[in-house]
Amino acid sequence: MATHQVLPASNVKSLAWHGDTLIDMAAGGKVYGLDGSAHKVRFMTSFSFDAAILSGDGAYAVLYKRFGTKAVIFHEGVLIREINRSYYFAEMFDYPVCLWTDSQNRTLIAHCPDDYNRIEIEDAKSGERLTDSKDRSPSDFFHSRFEVSPNGKRLLSAGWVWHPLDVLRVLDLQRALSDPHHLDDKDDGTVWLYEDYLAECHSACWQDNDTLLLAIEIDKGEYTEFTGQDPRDVSLLRLVRYDASDRKILSSIDMAEPLGSLMPVGLSHVLAFYGHPRLIELTTGKVVEEWPQLYSGRQAGCIVDAKAAPTPPMALDPANTRFAILSGTDIHVIGF
Repeated sequence: MATHQVLPASNVKSLAWHGDTLIDMAAGGKVYGLDGSAHKVRFMTSFSFDAAILSGDGAYAVLYKRFGTKAVIFHEGVLIREINRSYYFAEMFDYPVCLWTDSQNRTLIAHCPDDYNRIEIEDAKSGERLTDSKDRSPSDFFHSRFEVSPNGKRLLSAGWVWHPLDVLRVLDLQRALSDPHHLDDKDDGTVWLYEDYLAECHSACWQDNDTLLLAIEIDKGEYTEFTGQDPRDVSLLRLVRYDASDRKILSSIDMAEPLGSLMPVGLSHVLAFYGHPRLIELTTGKVVEEWPQLYSGRQAGCIVDAKAAPTPPMALDPANTRFAILSGTDIHVIGF
């Protein structure tokens, strides 16, 4: 049975976990404690940032505009530099950026500072570009929704290619640092599902160091052409467990509704955030608990419908099996 805590809040613009506190970097670094306390704003942003990520130790923060081109990096609460991404379709998909700590205890950042299709890995503090190479030629892939595996060895890019189609790439970070060309070949690390018909990978998350949970949708026309079956006889929406090491599907479950963003809850469940949060059993696809009173947006895949209601500030914490979401003037914290 989940726990549910409500924290009074005001003017919340972004949420990110740091230990047992929630920080709103976009509102000047305001801190909300799980005991109900709230600490005042520490700085002025002077820009319409609406999202933030923190490093594991909380020392670094990236504050950015989800569907814009601007971001800034903080270290210990002090602004150290600005970064940007290409304008190209930037208003349609999430800013690609993530932070992690490598085996040398460096805080690294992956983002696309020059072109929408070119990932760079940098030292977060100094800005030293660790994947710089004059002869790189990245393929046509729109990178987005970066997530590093728990052990820091792989980078997931839940982006898209032109039709548009939602597609995933899984990249080896150690290999990328020794040979940046690994980041550029679209077929290297791309998750192509169901070879006999087209399936889009709308969203994904790491369940563990080697396993991904995927929300996929099979194309109706392709399904009919290649199987000869009526697509009305099957579910085109599926929840898939995928082995990133062996590059194979481990299980596939039919789903009746879109899943949206995903967060693992241990090895037996996953949270889906399309419409409202739902806790789903992985072996059956059954919704075992849900929170219909908490609106969590209707972003099913990478491409965002500008007419849809915006996604409220959320902070996911898979390591501690909990999430926080803004509803009205309160922050709701759900734990498992």
